[in-house]
Amino acid sequence: VLLPTDRFSANPTKVFSSVVMYCVQVDVDPRKVIAALMVNGGGQLVSLPTNAATHVLCLRNSGSDYTQAVEWQRQTKSMLDDVATNVALVRDGCDRFAAGGCKGSLPDMVVQYLLGQCGLLSPQIVSYDWVQECVRQGRRVPETDFSFPDNATPSPSSSANEPPLTLQDLIDTCQKQTIYPPAPASDDFWKDLSQHAPRSEAMVGEAIVFARHIPSSLQVRMRHALEALGAAVLPSHDIVKATYVVCGYQSGAEYSAALTLHKPVVSMQWVAACIAAKAIVATSPLATSLVRQTLYAPSRHHGGIPGMDACVITLSGFSARSSPTRDDIQALVRLSGACYLSVLSSHTTHLLCLEPTGEKFKRSIAWGLTNVVKLE
Repeated sequence: VLLPTDRFSANPTKVFSSVVMYCVQVDVDPRKVIAALMVNGGGQLVSLPTNAATHVLCLRNSGSDYTQAVEWQRQTKSMLDDVATNVALVRDGCDRFAAGGCKGSLPDMVVQYLLGQCGLLSPQIVSYDWVQECVRQGRRVPETDFSFPDNATPSPSSSANEPPLTLQDLIDTCQKQTIYPPAPASDDFWKDLSQHAPRSEAMVGEAIVFARHIPSSLQVRMRHALEALGAAVLPSHDIVKATYVVCGYQSGAEYSAALTLHKPVVSMQWVAACIAAKAIVATSPLATSLVRQTLYAPSRHHGGIPGMDACVITLSGFSARSSPTRDDIQALVRLSGACYLSVLSSHTTHLLCLEPTGEKFKRSIAWGLTNVVKLE
Protein backbone atom coordinates (compact mmCIF):
# COMPACT_ATOMS: atom_id res chain seq x y z
CA VAL A 1 0.00 0.00 0.00
CA LEU A 2 1.56 3.30 -1.08
CA LEU A 3 -0.79 5.58 0.87
CA PRO A 4 -3.16 5.07 3.81
CA THR A 5 -6.65 4.91 2.33
CA ASP A 6 -8.82 5.69 5.36
CA ARG A 7 -8.57 9.47 4.79
CA PHE A 8 -9.57 9.71 1.14
CA SER A 9 -11.81 7.92 -1.32
CA ALA A 10 -10.73 5.87 -4.32
CA ASN A 11 -14.25 6.25 -5.76
CA PRO A 12 -13.68 7.72 -9.26
CA THR A 13 -17.07 9.45 -9.20
CA LYS A 14 -15.85 11.78 -6.44
CA VAL A 15 -14.53 15.13 -7.67
CA PHE A 16 -11.33 14.95 -5.60
CA SER A 17 -10.97 11.18 -5.53
CA SER A 18 -7.48 10.19 -4.29
CA VAL A 19 -6.30 13.82 -4.07
CA VAL A 20 -3.93 14.55 -1.18
CA MET A 21 -3.48 18.31 -0.96
CA TYR A 22 -0.99 20.37 1.01
CA CYS A 23 -2.31 23.92 1.42
CA VAL A 24 0.00 26.93 1.97
CA GLN A 25 -0.39 30.70 2.29
CA VAL A 26 -4.07 30.26 3.32
CA ASP A 27 -5.77 31.67 6.43
CA VAL A 28 -7.74 29.60 8.94
CA ASP A 29 -11.33 30.13 7.70
CA PRO A 30 -10.55 29.63 3.99
CA ARG A 31 -8.59 26.51 4.98
CA LYS A 32 -11.72 25.17 6.71
CA VAL A 33 -13.68 25.72 3.48
CA ILE A 34 -11.02 23.97 1.37
CA ALA A 35 -10.80 21.06 3.84
CA ALA A 36 -14.59 20.54 3.85
CA LEU A 37 -14.84 20.66 0.05
CA MET A 38 -11.83 18.37 -0.34
CA VAL A 39 -13.08 15.72 2.12
CA ASN A 40 -16.63 15.80 0.72
CA GLY A 41 -15.17 15.32 -2.75
CA GLY A 42 -13.20 12.23 -1.70
CA GLY A 43 -9.84 13.90 -1.07
CA GLN A 44 -7.80 14.94 1.91
CA LEU A 45 -6.09 18.11 3.13
CA VAL A 46 -2.82 17.60 5.01
CA SER A 47 -1.34 20.10 7.42
CA LEU A 48 2.40 19.56 6.97
CA PRO A 49 4.63 19.89 3.89
CA THR A 50 5.25 16.58 2.17
CA ASN A 51 6.34 15.25 -1.20
CA ALA A 52 3.70 12.53 -0.72
CA ALA A 53 1.03 15.08 -1.70
CA THR A 54 -0.54 14.97 -5.14
CA HIS A 55 -1.37 18.70 -5.12
CA VAL A 56 0.04 21.83 -3.51
CA LEU A 57 -2.36 24.78 -3.28
CA CYS A 58 -0.65 28.19 -3.25
CA LEU A 59 -2.07 31.71 -3.39
CA ARG A 60 1.01 33.15 -5.12
CA ASN A 61 4.11 31.92 -6.89
CA SER A 62 6.59 33.17 -4.31
CA GLY A 63 7.85 32.29 -0.87
CA SER A 64 9.68 29.30 0.59
CA ASP A 65 6.65 26.96 0.46
CA TYR A 66 6.12 27.59 -3.24
CA THR A 67 9.83 27.19 -3.95
CA GLN A 68 9.85 23.87 -2.08
CA ALA A 69 6.90 22.61 -4.16
CA VAL A 70 8.73 23.54 -7.38
CA GLU A 71 11.79 21.68 -6.07
CA TRP A 72 9.66 18.55 -5.45
CA GLN A 73 8.49 18.73 -9.05
CA ARG A 74 12.08 19.06 -10.26
CA GLN A 75 13.27 16.09 -8.18
CA THR A 76 10.61 13.72 -9.53
CA LYS A 77 10.49 14.91 -13.15
CA SER A 78 13.17 12.46 -14.30
CA MET A 79 11.12 9.53 -12.90
CA LEU A 80 8.03 10.77 -14.74
CA ASP A 81 10.03 11.09 -17.96
CA ASP A 82 11.38 7.55 -17.49
CA VAL A 83 7.86 6.15 -17.38
CA ALA A 84 6.78 8.10 -20.47
CA THR A 85 9.73 6.82 -22.50
CA ASN A 86 9.67 3.23 -21.23
CA VAL A 87 6.04 2.14 -21.67
CA ALA A 88 7.25 -1.18 -23.12
CA LEU A 89 9.22 -1.88 -19.92
CA VAL A 90 6.11 -1.17 -17.83
CA ARG A 91 4.06 -3.64 -19.87
CA ASP A 92 6.83 -6.22 -19.76
CA GLY A 93 7.09 -5.83 -15.99
CA CYS A 94 3.34 -6.34 -15.61
CA ASP A 95 3.46 -9.44 -17.82
CA ARG A 96 6.36 -10.95 -15.85
CA PHE A 97 4.63 -10.24 -12.55
CA ALA A 98 1.40 -11.88 -13.77
CA ALA A 99 3.31 -14.87 -15.17
CA GLY A 100 4.89 -15.38 -11.75
CA GLY A 101 1.47 -15.68 -10.11
CA CYS A 102 1.48 -12.07 -8.84
CA LYS A 103 3.92 -13.04 -6.11
CA GLY A 104 6.91 -11.12 -4.82
CA SER A 105 7.67 -7.45 -5.46
CA LEU A 106 6.44 -5.44 -8.41
CA PRO A 107 9.21 -4.40 -10.84
CA ASP A 108 10.52 -0.89 -10.16
CA MET A 109 9.27 0.49 -13.47
CA VAL A 110 5.73 -0.73 -12.70
CA VAL A 111 5.84 0.88 -9.24
CA GLN A 112 7.13 4.06 -10.88
CA TYR A 113 4.20 3.95 -13.31
CA LEU A 114 1.69 3.48 -10.46
CA LEU A 115 3.17 6.41 -8.56
CA GLY A 116 2.79 8.50 -11.66
CA GLN A 117 -0.84 7.46 -12.07
CA CYS A 118 -1.46 8.44 -8.44
CA GLY A 119 0.00 11.90 -9.11
CA LEU A 120 2.96 11.32 -6.80
CA LEU A 121 5.67 11.72 -9.45
CA SER A 122 4.61 15.23 -10.35
CA PRO A 123 2.80 17.12 -7.57
CA GLN A 124 0.51 19.67 -9.18
CA ILE A 125 0.89 23.28 -7.99
CA VAL A 126 -2.50 24.97 -8.31
CA SER A 127 -4.31 28.10 -7.20
CA TYR A 128 -7.48 28.25 -5.11
CA ASP A 129 -9.40 28.83 -8.35
CA TRP A 130 -8.77 25.18 -9.30
CA VAL A 131 -10.72 23.95 -6.25
CA GLN A 132 -13.52 26.41 -6.94
CA GLU A 133 -13.82 25.43 -10.60
CA CYS A 134 -13.78 21.71 -9.84
CA VAL A 135 -16.63 22.18 -7.35
CA ARG A 136 -18.55 24.43 -9.74
CA GLN A 137 -18.33 21.95 -12.63
CA GLY A 138 -18.64 18.83 -10.47
CA ARG A 139 -15.57 17.24 -12.06
CA ARG A 140 -11.77 17.39 -12.04
CA VAL A 141 -10.70 20.12 -14.44
CA PRO A 142 -7.16 20.24 -15.89
CA GLU A 143 -4.66 21.61 -13.39
CA THR A 144 -2.60 23.25 -16.13
CA ASP A 145 -5.24 25.96 -16.50
CA PHE A 146 -4.71 26.95 -12.86
CA SER A 147 -0.94 26.73 -12.45
CA PHE A 148 1.48 29.60 -11.96
CA PRO A 149 4.13 30.99 -14.29
CA ASP A 150 7.28 29.44 -12.88
CA ASN A 151 9.55 32.19 -11.61
CA ALA A 152 10.94 30.15 -8.73
CA THR A 153 14.45 28.77 -9.01
CA PRO A 154 15.89 26.31 -6.51
CA SER A 155 18.69 27.68 -4.39
CA PRO A 156 22.18 26.49 -5.38
CA SER A 157 22.74 24.98 -1.95
CA SER A 158 19.60 22.83 -2.05
CA SER A 159 20.22 21.63 -5.60
CA ALA A 160 23.91 20.94 -5.23
CA ASN A 161 24.11 19.46 -1.75
CA GLU A 162 21.01 17.28 -1.58
CA PRO A 163 21.31 13.75 -3.03
CA PRO A 164 18.93 13.01 -5.92
CA LEU A 165 15.53 11.62 -4.93
CA THR A 166 15.24 7.91 -5.66
CA LEU A 167 12.22 5.71 -6.21
CA GLN A 168 12.82 4.01 -2.86
CA ASP A 169 12.97 7.41 -1.12
CA LEU A 170 9.54 8.28 -2.48
CA ILE A 171 8.06 4.90 -1.53
CA ASP A 172 9.48 5.22 2.00
CA THR A 173 7.97 8.70 2.28
CA CYS A 174 4.53 7.48 1.20
CA GLN A 175 4.60 4.51 3.58
CA LYS A 176 6.22 5.97 6.67
CA GLN A 177 5.19 9.60 6.96
CA THR A 178 2.74 10.18 9.76
CA ILE A 179 1.35 13.47 8.47
CA TYR A 180 -2.13 12.09 7.87
CA PRO A 181 -4.14 13.72 10.66
CA PRO A 182 -6.56 11.95 12.99
CA ALA A 183 -10.23 12.76 12.69
CA PRO A 184 -11.25 15.94 14.57
CA ALA A 185 -12.19 15.32 18.19
CA SER A 186 -15.83 16.20 17.51
CA ASP A 187 -16.03 13.43 14.90
CA ASP A 188 -13.95 10.85 16.78
CA PHE A 189 -16.78 8.91 18.42
CA TRP A 190 -14.76 5.75 18.70
CA LYS A 191 -11.89 6.77 20.99
CA ASP A 192 -10.56 3.99 23.20
CA LEU A 193 -12.25 4.65 26.53
CA SER A 194 -9.97 2.17 28.21
CA GLN A 195 -7.19 4.74 27.82
CA HIS A 196 -9.18 7.76 28.99
CA ALA A 197 -11.58 6.57 31.69
CA PRO A 198 -12.04 3.73 34.20
CA ARG A 199 -13.77 0.64 32.88
CA SER A 200 -17.54 0.67 33.24
CA GLU A 201 -20.26 -1.96 33.50
CA ALA A 202 -22.87 0.16 31.75
CA MET A 203 -23.26 -2.33 28.90
CA VAL A 204 -22.51 -5.61 30.66
CA GLY A 205 -24.63 -8.39 29.17
CA GLU A 206 -24.91 -6.73 25.75
CA ALA A 207 -23.50 -8.60 22.74
CA ILE A 208 -22.73 -6.54 19.64
CA VAL A 209 -22.11 -7.71 16.06
CA PHE A 210 -20.68 -5.41 13.37
CA ALA A 211 -21.66 -5.80 9.73
CA ARG A 212 -18.66 -6.63 7.56
CA HIS A 213 -19.28 -3.59 5.33
CA ILE A 214 -18.16 -1.30 8.18
CA PRO A 215 -14.47 -0.36 7.65
CA SER A 216 -12.16 -2.48 9.81
CA SER A 217 -10.48 0.61 11.31
CA LEU A 218 -13.85 1.79 12.65
CA GLN A 219 -14.71 -1.67 13.92
CA VAL A 220 -11.51 -1.78 15.97
CA ARG A 221 -12.12 1.62 17.55
CA MET A 222 -15.77 0.88 18.31
CA ARG A 223 -14.87 -2.50 19.79
CA HIS A 224 -12.34 -0.96 22.18
CA ALA A 225 -14.85 1.62 23.37
CA LEU A 226 -17.71 -0.87 23.77
CA GLU A 227 -15.56 -3.38 25.60
CA ALA A 228 -14.51 -0.61 28.00
CA LEU A 229 -18.22 -0.26 28.82
CA GLY A 230 -18.56 -3.98 29.47
CA ALA A 231 -20.15 -5.10 26.20
CA ALA A 232 -19.03 -8.17 24.27
CA VAL A 233 -18.26 -7.84 20.56
CA LEU A 234 -18.97 -11.04 18.64
CA PRO A 235 -17.81 -12.22 15.20
CA SER A 236 -20.07 -11.25 12.31
CA HIS A 237 -21.31 -14.83 11.88
CA ASP A 238 -22.53 -15.07 15.51
CA ILE A 239 -25.71 -13.03 15.07
CA VAL A 240 -27.84 -15.58 16.96
CA LYS A 241 -26.20 -14.49 20.24
CA ALA A 242 -26.27 -10.77 19.45
CA THR A 243 -28.43 -8.28 21.32
CA TYR A 244 -27.68 -5.56 18.72
CA VAL A 245 -26.42 -5.68 15.12
CA VAL A 246 -24.59 -2.57 13.89
CA CYS A 247 -24.92 -1.77 10.17
CA GLY A 248 -23.88 1.22 8.09
CA TYR A 249 -26.75 0.72 5.67
CA GLN A 250 -29.73 -1.56 5.08
CA SER A 251 -28.13 -4.32 3.03
CA GLY A 252 -25.68 -7.17 3.36
CA ALA A 253 -25.72 -10.62 4.96
CA GLU A 254 -25.65 -9.36 8.56
CA TYR A 255 -28.55 -6.96 7.99
CA SER A 256 -30.68 -9.68 6.36
CA ALA A 257 -29.86 -12.20 9.10
CA ALA A 258 -30.70 -9.68 11.82
CA LEU A 259 -34.14 -9.05 10.31
CA THR A 260 -34.78 -12.80 10.00
CA LEU A 261 -33.82 -13.35 13.65
CA HIS A 262 -35.69 -10.21 14.83
CA LYS A 263 -32.52 -8.63 16.21
CA PRO A 264 -32.40 -4.85 16.79
CA VAL A 265 -30.46 -3.25 13.93
CA VAL A 266 -28.72 0.04 14.78
CA SER A 267 -26.27 2.46 13.19
CA MET A 268 -22.77 3.58 14.09
CA GLN A 269 -24.32 6.85 15.34
CA TRP A 270 -26.24 4.78 17.90
CA VAL A 271 -22.96 3.25 19.06
CA ALA A 272 -21.51 6.76 19.37
CA ALA A 273 -24.49 7.88 21.46
CA CYS A 274 -24.13 4.89 23.79
CA ILE A 275 -20.42 5.59 24.23
CA ALA A 276 -21.11 9.25 25.03
CA ALA A 277 -23.93 8.41 27.46
CA LYS A 278 -22.15 5.34 28.89
CA ALA A 279 -25.50 3.57 28.67
CA ILE A 280 -27.84 1.87 26.21
CA VAL A 281 -29.63 4.63 24.30
CA ALA A 282 -33.31 4.15 23.47
CA THR A 283 -34.34 3.97 19.82
CA SER A 284 -38.13 3.69 20.08
CA PRO A 285 -40.37 6.50 18.76
CA LEU A 286 -41.80 7.06 22.24
CA ALA A 287 -38.39 7.59 23.83
CA THR A 288 -36.42 9.62 21.29
CA SER A 289 -36.84 12.39 18.74
CA LEU A 290 -37.48 11.87 15.03
CA VAL A 291 -34.00 13.20 14.19
CA ARG A 292 -32.32 10.68 16.48
CA GLN A 293 -34.55 7.86 15.29
CA THR A 294 -33.19 8.60 11.82
CA LEU A 295 -29.61 8.75 13.05
CA TYR A 296 -29.85 5.54 15.08
CA ALA A 297 -31.14 3.49 12.12
CA PRO A 298 -28.85 2.37 9.26
CA SER A 299 -29.05 4.38 6.04
CA ARG A 300 -31.37 2.94 3.40
CA HIS A 301 -28.48 2.45 1.01
CA HIS A 302 -24.80 3.18 0.67
CA GLY A 303 -23.75 6.56 -0.70
CA GLY A 304 -26.33 9.00 0.64
CA ILE A 305 -29.31 10.55 -1.14
CA PRO A 306 -28.91 10.98 -4.91
CA GLY A 307 -28.25 14.63 -5.75
CA MET A 308 -27.28 15.66 -2.23
CA ASP A 309 -23.58 15.50 -3.08
CA ALA A 310 -24.03 18.81 -4.91
CA CYS A 311 -25.29 20.55 -1.73
CA VAL A 312 -22.95 22.50 0.56
CA ILE A 313 -24.81 23.16 3.82
CA THR A 314 -23.99 25.63 6.59
CA LEU A 315 -25.91 25.74 9.88
CA SER A 316 -27.18 28.73 11.84
CA GLY A 317 -28.64 28.84 15.35
CA PHE A 318 -27.91 25.25 16.36
CA SER A 319 -25.89 24.52 19.49
CA ALA A 320 -25.12 21.74 21.94
CA ARG A 321 -28.28 22.71 23.86
CA SER A 322 -30.68 23.26 20.97
CA SER A 323 -33.24 20.70 19.90
CA PRO A 324 -32.08 19.10 17.69
CA THR A 325 -28.45 19.67 18.59
CA ARG A 326 -25.80 20.95 16.20
CA ASP A 327 -24.01 17.58 16.29
CA ASP A 328 -27.22 15.76 15.35
CA ILE A 329 -27.85 17.99 12.34
CA GLN A 330 -24.22 17.82 11.23
CA ALA A 331 -24.45 14.02 11.30
CA LEU A 332 -27.69 14.10 9.26
CA VAL A 333 -26.10 16.39 6.68
CA ARG A 334 -23.12 14.08 6.26
CA LEU A 335 -25.29 10.95 6.12
CA SER A 336 -27.37 12.54 3.36
CA GLY A 337 -24.22 12.82 1.23
CA ALA A 338 -24.08 16.62 1.37
CA CYS A 339 -21.02 18.64 2.34
CA TYR A 340 -21.14 20.25 5.79
CA LEU A 341 -19.38 23.62 5.90
CA SER A 342 -18.89 25.21 9.32
CA VAL A 343 -18.44 28.75 7.98
CA LEU A 344 -20.72 30.68 5.61
CA SER A 345 -18.92 30.89 2.27
CA SER A 346 -19.53 31.63 -1.38
CA HIS A 347 -19.55 27.83 -1.78
CA THR A 348 -22.54 27.47 0.58
CA THR A 349 -25.60 26.38 -1.41
CA HIS A 350 -27.98 26.08 1.57
CA LEU A 351 -28.13 27.83 4.93
CA LEU A 352 -30.15 25.71 7.37
CA CYS A 353 -31.51 27.88 10.20
CA LEU A 354 -33.09 26.89 13.49
CA GLU A 355 -34.67 30.35 13.54
CA PRO A 356 -34.49 33.20 10.99
CA THR A 357 -32.06 35.24 13.11
CA GLY A 358 -28.32 35.55 13.69
CA GLU A 359 -25.25 36.83 11.88
CA LYS A 360 -25.10 34.04 9.28
CA PHE A 361 -28.78 34.55 8.45
CA LYS A 362 -28.27 38.30 7.97
CA ARG A 363 -25.20 37.80 5.79
CA SER A 364 -26.93 35.17 3.64
CA ILE A 365 -29.77 37.60 2.92
CA ALA A 366 -27.29 40.37 2.12
CA TRP A 367 -25.41 38.04 -0.24
CA GLY A 368 -28.62 37.01 -1.98
CA LEU A 369 -28.28 33.33 -1.08
CA THR A 370 -31.35 31.66 -2.56
CA ASN A 371 -31.67 28.58 -0.33
CA VAL A 372 -32.08 29.92 3.19
CA VAL A 373 -34.36 27.38 4.87
CA LYS A 374 -35.73 26.49 8.30
CA LEU A 375 -35.22 23.05 9.84
CA GLU A 376 -38.79 22.01 9.07
